Amino acid sequence: MLLKQARQKSVILFEGPMGAGKTTLIKEVCRQLGVKENVSSPTFALANEYEASEGKLIYHFDFYRIKDEREALNIGALEYFDSGKMCLIEWPSMILNLLPQHYLLVNLSPFSFFNVFSAKPPIVVFSPARRVRDNTGKHTLDNVQITKEVVINIANYALVEQMSLASTEYDKGVNEFIKAGLTPIDSELVRPPRVKEAPVAFECKVNDVISLGPEGGAGNLVICEVLLIHVHENVLDEEGRISPYKLDAVARMGGDYYLRANGDCIFELPKPIRNKGMGIDQLPDFIRNSSLLTGNNLARLGNTEAKPTLEEVEAFKTDPLVSYTLNKYNNDQEKLRVELEVLGKKLLEENQVQEAWKVLLLVQDLES
Repeated sequence: MLLKQARQKSVILFEGPMGAGKTTLIKEVCRQLGVKENVSSPTFALANEYEASEGKLIYHFDFYRIKDEREALNIGALEYFDSGKMCLIEWPSMILNLLPQHYLLVNLSPFSFFNVFSAKPPIVVFSPARRVRDNTGKHTLDNVQITKEVVINIANYALVEQMSLASTEYDKGVNEFIKAGLTPIDSELVRPPRVKEAPVAFECKVNDVISLGPEGGAGNLVICEVLLIHVHENVLDEEGRISPYKLDAVARMGGDYYLRANGDCIFELPKPIRNKGMGIDQLPDFIRNSSLLTGNNLARLGNTEAKPTLEEVEAFKTDPLVSYTLNKYNNDQEKLRVELEVLGKKLLEENQVQEAWKVLLLVQDLES
């Protein structure tokens, strides 16, 4: 898979700690491309030239020992990068300002959380934290600082095991796509590939990286501007909107615990944006002080603008269930009060708010 992508990109970056196997991987890439001569890291020469099959040239760079980017400029690094020939670069972090616009650097890393912080412009943020155990940085942060681009893929339940496997801390330079059995496909506007199997993917440019501290556990806010969103058609409803049931997303809760966002875990909650609710403080005392109604129940009532009228409440006595309750407990006012509150609570939890209001206001008749 790496070789297939390598043939599509002329500049390939190999970033990783000493001993991670960068040169070994480059040797294999060169062998597959038909290089017969010895392949070794150009630690002191900075650049080696190899001849591949059909006489094609490959340039191999190692910038580990340079003091500043002028040393790379002095050997004509920019001319090499612009030549169209394959350039294999070890320690690209030493020449960040010299890297061309298009290159290959692949890293796949699951994150427990990301969130939306702006709609216009569309901004999402995630935060790779420094390792607590040894205060080292993570590969994702290194790669973000090199590429200034990311793709954020949403994992659903069908991918959860592969997503978890991709979180293994493999050595830098190891392709997590291959390890997790996921398929990288070319993005349209950014260099990092996206995950073919993901139901939703956001192609982003990185606007800023904000360090939150130097200690282990400190986060680094990666502020991303969304350039393009990919949505698989099989997660859309009949109106072309994303269905949470079809998306079947998963959420990290901490430790080994996850949540599957489907079935009874999904519920709708009317937002108080189209009307100005009266608030819990304006509810009648006998409702606000009920021992049966919960805070959620009271808030649902408080989200309405006005109570039903006395005429509406009186008319609701003809409702079959209400009429049955009134007649059954007609001789036991205390029991009737409780049963009406129970019925009102049930109606609230079924999102029949106006009906619940009318039932609960019947309790007021018993107290007057």
